[in-house]
Amino acid sequence: PALHCSAPAPSLPPMPTVNASLADVGVTPSMLADCADLDEEWAAIKRAYFKKVLKTHPDKGGDPAVFRKTQSAFESLRSLYDGASPGFYFASCGDQTAGAAAASVGGPAMDTPSWEFYAEAAAEAVPLYRVERAKSGRSLCKAQGSARHCGAEECIAKDELRVGWLDSESGSYGGWVHLKCWRVPNRVWLGLPDPARISDIAAFTRALLSMGGVLLSGLAALKPDEMRQLARFCSNSANWARRVQLKPLSHTLTSRPACTSPPSAGTAGRSAGGAGAAASTSGAIVPSSSSSSLSASRKFVIPRPGKDGPANSLAGKTVVLSGIFPEVGGGTGLSLGKVKVTAMIQAFGGRVTSAISGKTDVLLVGKEPGYAKVSQAQGRGVCLISLEDARQ
Repeated sequence: PALHCSAPAPSLPPMPTVNASLADVGVTPSMLADCADLDEEWAAIKRAYFKKVLKTHPDKGGDPAVFRKTQSAFESLRSLYDGASPGFYFASCGDQTAGAAAASVGGPAMDTPSWEFYAEAAAEAVPLYRVERAKSGRSLCKAQGSARHCGAEECIAKDELRVGWLDSESGSYGGWVHLKCWRVPNRVWLGLPDPARISDIAAFTRALLSMGGVLLSGLAALKPDEMRQLARFCSNSANWARRVQLKPLSHTLTSRPACTSPPSAGTAGRSAGGAGAAASTSGAIVPSSSSSSLSASRKFVIPRPGKDGPANSLAGKTVVLSGIFPEVGGGTGLSLGKVKVTAMIQAFGGRVTSAISGKTDVLLVGKEPGYAKVSQAQGRGVCLISLEDARQ
């Protein structure tokens, strides 16, 4: 009798590696070579990603296939970043498979967010909005006018979803409102599917997840049912704020008075002292033009021990750097200005480390700081200062 052989199963394409995904978003190995930590790597990846999607977006005549491939690669890298274990670096895990993350962004095709959505998202180094479970039942809902769907002076119950915005003065999230009282800003809804044509909540969920770490913070910590609740709320255009032209926030630190809390063996209220290191209690991560101007006409003059400040005035202090310092000069890429700033701190007796720890006294914040590093510093009560603060 004749033998009947079944057709072989189609072979699946090989899963992309981290290196392949980095290449797809426009990142070269040299871009990550000088990164001190994972946050700096992620900042470099985001810059390259936005540069490429703005160039390849179909609205500007780009190739839709290249654009989709870039999006998929970025989602793969984002998944690795969100779930990274201590010691993980993109630069040293290039051969690791990133395909599992890429597969998770599959599913039915959805509308491509407009070029304008990416242009506005690219203007911010730190996510403007945060969604999280309320940590206590004591925070008042700050919604006003027609957006308020709760009682006057009503608190947000513990573990209920709340939404806040980045305060450009303090550098922390505040203005918390119930999810039901949130007016979805146009920076967010520009990246959502059109509710008139798409009603699938999964499509809105995927769109929101694509904004994680870019416009929306806290999504990785939400449970699946909470993510669906957020997506369902955002899918209703009646909850959208009216369209406004938003100006990007400045990315330099506002100078603040010195920390007034007494130093302790813990972390709260510690001041760098000396070398003019006046530390801020505000945890600001968004400097104003008055403190860290990047114009060529205003260069930062590095203070000298014994002349511009007491020698060894930073003795015993541990300082961590975040961001770049173009006003100082020297170095390239993510190392811009860091060698000179490190030398300045060491000249006054301070010690510079690469990561926030219980021994960190000050986080010196430059342009485009790492969000996770700033959050860790704020959570530990570490003082955040700018270069101008340090010189005063």
